[in-house]
Amino acid sequence: MRRLADLLASASAWCGTPPADPAAGAFGWVLVAAAAVVVVFAFAQAVRFTWHPGEDAPDHVKRSIFDDGTPDA
Repeated sequence: MRRLADLLASASAWCGTPPADPAAGAFGWVLVAAAAVVVVFAFAQAVRFTWHPGEDAPDHVKRSIFDDGTPDA
C-alpha cells in the first residue's frame, strides 16, 4: 500500500511540473492550437451545412424519397 501511495504522489507531482525543455512546451501548445483550429473549422462546417446544405439538383438522391410513384406531368 505504501508503494502505491508513493507512485500516486510522484505521478501527481510530475503532472504539475512543466517540461524541462521550453521548446517541448511550445510544441505542445502548437499541437493544442492546431487541434482547436480543426475543431472550430469542423463545427463551423457542420453548422453551415445544417443551415444550407446546397443540394438543389433535381436528380439528387434525397429526391428519391419524395417520389410517390406517379409519373411527372
